[in-house]
Amino acid sequence: MLVKIKVVVIGGRISFINKVKALLPSWTYYSGDEKSTDEAIVKQADLVVFCTNYCGHTLTEVVRRQTRLYQIAVCYASKV
Repeated sequence: MLVKIKVVVIGGRISFINKVKALLPSWTYYSGDEKSTDEAIVKQADLVVFCTNYCGHTLTEVVRRQTRLYQIAVCYASKV
């Protein structure tokens, strides 16, 4: 089921991203160190997951604006 939905993961350490990417390679990942995303990818997402423990404010704000604009479901995950 998780493989069928379009998910964008925002934030997280590289080690975490690599572990999840091994299980769910069809999802799109942006590490907490990145400053921007591809808006076209975010626009097509069914869900955006913010890993709040390791995510820059600039990236978070940009993507939050996009999720509001395109009415995309959001989930916040901490301690991952």
